[in-house]
Parts: sequence; structure tokens; C-alpha cells
Amino acid sequence: PKTIISRCLKINFGKANTTDIFSMLKRISKNENINLKDDLLRLIANHSENSFRDGAKILEEVTLQKIESVEETEKFLGIRGRNDLIEIIEKKNLKNTLLWINEFSQNGGDFKNLIEDILNQLHSQLLIKNDVIENENKKITLTLIEISLLMKLLIEAYQNLRNTPIDSLPVEIALIEFYNKVGEKNNKSQIPSSK
Repeated sequence: PKTIISRCLKINFGKANTTDIFSMLKRISKNENINLKDDLLRLIANHSENSFRDGAKILEEVTLQKIESVEETEKFLGIRGRNDLIEIIEKKNLKNTLLWINEFSQNGGDFKNLIEDILNQLHSQLLIKNDVIENENKKITLTLIEISLLMKLLIEAYQNLRNTPIDSLPVEIALIEFYNKVGEKNNKSQIPSSK
């Protein structure tokens, strides 16, 4: 009710910055006798969505999985393999795509982070292909239409992650739908006109 709200003090907390999250992770590591390198803690801080709680949760998951290297953490967070997955998607090979996703899932990969990282990379490519930003990364061979379609499908997959009993399922469905739509488009362009 408004009468109760009027008597309350509203405090808006800003998002945490990665430096503060890194310091918190270092403090937790020291207090809990967790021996992880600073590079690994920085990586966790960068992928904690500016949240102390998310950073602590990722640190706990990494520790429970007995992950000790930056490479293993990148793989766990879905960062390391995203370039491999994008290359497979560019080749439009459904079987290899599903094999990659299955392996990623079996290794305990985080699909939320994977989708976020792929969307960030696709967004950069969208801007590069439209000459909005300079080419800082390798240019991918997908067309603008394919990039926007893939982004749309991955956003839907991201939204469906919280309602799925199988973590990999939204991503698999999104990529199957992507290949079907790209295939339909290619097939339509190859069908001779009856006129």
C-alpha cells in the first residue's frame, strides 16, 4: 500500500564494477583457502554481469568443478568455444553443430554465457558489416540477414533457458530452426520458375 511505501526509504544500488567484484573474489578465495590465479578471478569478474552474487556463484561452481586454469574456465563459461561454434555455424553443418553443443553440455558449459557471448560477437559483426565500427575481429561469412535471423533465434533461446528441463535444448532448437530457414531460402532460390 502507498501508506507503507511512503514511510520507507528507497535505496537504489548501482551495478558493481569488475574491479570491486575482482577484489571480492580475491577476498573470498583467501578466506576459503581457494588457490586460483588472478587471471581466472578477473575472467569470473568480467562474466558476473556486474553482480557480486553472480560472481560468488561462478567462483563456487568453478571450485566445485575443480577447474584451475583460465582455459578450462573459458570452456566452462562458454567463452573459449564460441569461436569454434560460430565457425561451424558458418559452414552450416547441423551434425557438427549438435555434436559441439552436446560436448559443451557434457563438459558442464553454461549456455546462458554462451548465448550472451555469441550475441555480443554477432552484434559486433552486424555493426562491422554496416561500417558503424572498425573491424576489430575476424569478419564472419554470414550475411546480414543470416546474422539478424540467428540473433533473433538466440534471443528466443536465451528467454527459454529458464523454462527448459534440458539446458542445451533452446540452443539446439534455435540452430535447427536457423538451418531450416537458411536452407529454405537457398532451396527457393534454386527452384526454377514455372513462368
